[in-house]
Amino acid sequence: MAETYKGKVAIIQFAGVNCEYETADAVRSVGLEAALFRWNEDPDLLDGSVALILPGGFSYQDRIRAGVVAAKDRIMDKVSELAYLGRPVLGICNGAQVLVEAGLIPGIHWERVDLALAPNVMADREGYYCSWVHLRTESSTCIWTGTFSEGEVIPIPIAHAEGRFVTQDMEVLEEIKQLEEQGFSFEAAEASVGVMLKRQEPDYEPPFQLVDYVVMVEHRQGRGTFAEATVKVIVDGEVLHTAAEGNGPVNALDAALRKALIPVYPALRDFQLVDYKVRILDGKSGTAAKTRVLIDTRNENSSWSTVGASTNIIEASWQALTDSVEYGLMIAEHAPGG
Repeated sequence: MAETYKGKVAIIQFAGVNCEYETADAVRSVGLEAALFRWNEDPDLLDGSVALILPGGFSYQDRIRAGVVAAKDRIMDKVSELAYLGRPVLGICNGAQVLVEAGLIPGIHWERVDLALAPNVMADREGYYCSWVHLRTESSTCIWTGTFSEGEVIPIPIAHAEGRFVTQDMEVLEEIKQLEEQGFSFEAAEASVGVMLKRQEPDYEPPFQLVDYVVMVEHRQGRGTFAEATVKVIVDGEVLHTAAEGNGPVNALDAALRKALIPVYPALRDFQLVDYKVRILDGKSGTAAKTRVLIDTRNENSSWSTVGASTNIIEASWQALTDSVEYGLMIAEHAPGG
């Protein structure tokens, strides 16, 4: 019995998980040996394993909250010990939730629970979310990510109800931000990924092409601060040149772009920007830091998110804004009545 897991990847099988056999098949498909380890076996048997995987499912029926009961199982003491010694440990879906509840993720303070997993929040509901998402690889020496090319975008399916990390410890939040670019960063902007993939198709013609834009922000006595933008785009071979004012540079750009495109694409009238978030990626660079802009947009039938990144916040906003418009026009074309 002691030899069962020697030289193998051990798949930890808690009561209630339901993806252990698929996980074992995936391990074998890349030339490794896999063996299922039941939660009630002797934890010391895992000493001979080469890696540990906690698969997905509903461990202990997700009682209290996802992963919290399994995290208190005695086997997790051995998982923590081996992980601390450098043994590769991977948590998939519910397995990742178990690792969070055991204090092994994010691993800033070992075995201290720094995060909690709250229900997912979407534009139209909370709770269960099933979709394809995308991960973008960054520079990394991690065993799980080191074989991917930097900048490579990888599609991953997700299906869970509690996947939103929350914390009250701002120190932990700052450390997570610093660590984010050392492995996979979650690409929340699915629409930007969709647009990027569409642009790679040889016969794809974008609905518009940018020639140039100009943004001015002024502060005048008696009027205060206002912004003005001019946008020049090409639509069906015709150059369209428009200008608009706004209460800020992004609002002015949005208004000028809409003024140019709505006569050609009236569906754009229904696009509503519902959220605009800015994040500093490298705070140590001060005002020269790269910023990431995330825009959430919706129309009558759908909602989508886009992203832009640049050391120039206006350029980052323009990237996210134009991705939003282009993606919205793509799905409006295929919507009922579109």
